[in-house]
Amino acid sequence: MGQERVDAGAFPLTRESWTLGSLWNHAWSVFREQWLTLTLGALVMMGASAVFSLGSAGVRHVLMARSLSWVAMGASVLTAVLETAVNGVLLMGFTTMVIEALNGRTAELTQLFSQVHKTGRYLLAMLIIGVCFAVPLIVLIGGPILAAKLLWGTHMAVAIAGGTAVVLLAVPITYFGIPLSFMAAELTLNDEAGGLEAI
Repeated sequence: MGQERVDAGAFPLTRESWTLGSLWNHAWSVFREQWLTLTLGALVMMGASAVFSLGSAGVRHVLMARSLSWVAMGASVLTAVLETAVNGVLLMGFTTMVIEALNGRTAELTQLFSQVHKTGRYLLAMLIIGVCFAVPLIVLIGGPILAAKLLWGTHMAVAIAGGTAVVLLAVPITYFGIPLSFMAAELTLNDEAGGLEAI
């Protein structure tokens, strides 16, 4: 079964004919025509994300202040999941707006919420990325830092160990990190992709 993607519409460039200059010119032309809607979409996305993040932090702070540590821990996990879901939905929605505009159609603010039905797939993809990428990264960077702290116990040794680990992991981080950054776009464009397929 073929993958169904967003229709190419009036997008004027192809893999064979595109150049960085032509892509920039087309994007700038589209932005000049639809700058108000695209700017409002970006502001709504960033504003909603910031408000939700501040609200989550406020809830955790109140619970911790009342010594409800276990409740605060549970609330932290729940709010982290909800925050990830909200950010993912808005990111995919804004991607939809941009794609529509680039394809010669009219971007609309309602498209910000057009990807709500993919929330579960986005959360699954983020969970897989966290387990398969972030956890090993924490171990590989945190391991040398912890070892340096236990062996030498000085801030300088810890800083050197952490810095060395980051430098040595720069290439694999870049190699795996850049493709993973397009996961949300793949989910947006491909209606048949699940969380694992998008990665």
